[in-house]
Amino acid sequence: MIFTKYPSSLTGPRDDIHLVPGSCDWEVELVAVIGERARNVSEDDAPRVIAGLTVGQDVSERELQLQGTNPQFNLGKSHRTFAPLGPCVVTLDEFDNPWDLGIRCELNNVVVQEARTSQLLN
Repeated sequence: MIFTKYPSSLTGPRDDIHLVPGSCDWEVELVAVIGERARNVSEDDAPRVIAGLTVGQDVSERELQLQGTNPQFNLGKSHRTFAPLGPCVVTLDEFDNPWDLGIRCELNNVVVQEARTSQLLN
């Protein structure tokens, strides 16, 4: 599944997330930081255009996201502050296997999501 987040949704790793009325949800995600303009890049060539990886939260307002007969995923995911990223970008050569990393989400010091990036849907 591919979706976008508007640039206005980006925020820092320790900034407040401003929740909107509705049913807000979150998922921890691996974020690929693209380092150059690219188009029609093959899977084998993809690492060439990736400047590095960081962690992010995919915050969504589910009611808006799933509303109507043609759901608008992007609208529910792109509220201001709904995409905290970071705090650092790590280049691919710094990982033994960048496609099998442990990621987790903590809420008030309680682990609410934990997985490996090799388990992510793509």
